[in-house]
Amino acid sequence: MHFGSSLNKGVLQQKRFNALIVCPNGKTTSALLQNEIDTYFEQIRILAAVPIEQIDNYDNVDFVIATVKFESRHPVVLVNPILTPEDRSQIASFLMTSPFAYRVNQRQYNKILSVIGKHVNQETLVKIRNELYEMMNMGESLLHIEENKVAGIVEMFETFGIRFDETAGMDWRKAIHNASSILVDEKYITNGYVTKMINLVEQHGPYIVVNERMAIAHANPADGVRRLALTCTIFPNGLDFGRFNIQFLFVLATPNQNDHLYLLREIVHLYENPHILDKLLRSNSFNAVDIVREFFKNHEFPN
Repeated sequence: MHFGSSLNKGVLQQKRFNALIVCPNGKTTSALLQNEIDTYFEQIRILAAVPIEQIDNYDNVDFVIATVKFESRHPVVLVNPILTPEDRSQIASFLMTSPFAYRVNQRQYNKILSVIGKHVNQETLVKIRNELYEMMNMGESLLHIEENKVAGIVEMFETFGIRFDETAGMDWRKAIHNASSILVDEKYITNGYVTKMINLVEQHGPYIVVNERMAIAHANPADGVRRLALTCTIFPNGLDFGRFNIQFLFVLATPNQNDHLYLLREIVHLYENPHILDKLLRSNSFNAVDIVREFFKNHEFPN
């Protein structure tokens, strides 16, 4: 991230990139992805999160950040729904080598390529720049961004357990209250945070529903978070969230905009493997954590 910061302050500071987000996984995932882009890349301006077929409705698009592969007249940077360090490296590399940055700020760009520029003429330098740009567009990266791993899902579930609630017709507000109670009791969050999570859903609808089986209740760090935490409640008989009927309710509390990202990636990894969710539904509170532990032990996951 130190290198990324130098990009923000140096090479790319005179160029803002207009980008679109294409993420078919839902509104919540798109919003999370946009939040990460805003956090890590101040030189990128996200115009909108759109379906593939609406991309051509936008003008002045420099490139597209997408979670699915497709053909486009714009450069496409392919990433995961929750950015991995490799994804951030790829975006930073793309920005560094982009012809847009080169045309706008040739002097600063030549500083990055100064070592090469000492040994080649301008025509060769342009060719090198363009070939690097094409490499970035194929998913390669020049930079590597390290990330400190914080507590993951397994550690959270070992601390707070996995609850099962077979109550039929439970109100989603009560479900959030119940799922949050251990975090309030252990002083990870305040009662005000629970109230805010509920108020946000009342104001904006069931935006916390990630897919047809899962919701992640959350609010802002300033609403009453003291420590990073995650709980999971499983509803074998379903829990109604408006037009959705989910089976897994997570309550996420994060003290800042970064610490929870690793947890979110692991949640995404879970819902991309529905057989594990099915196995959890058939389990109980005594062996559910063991199932999750074994899953992440046997499935490679980027730190």
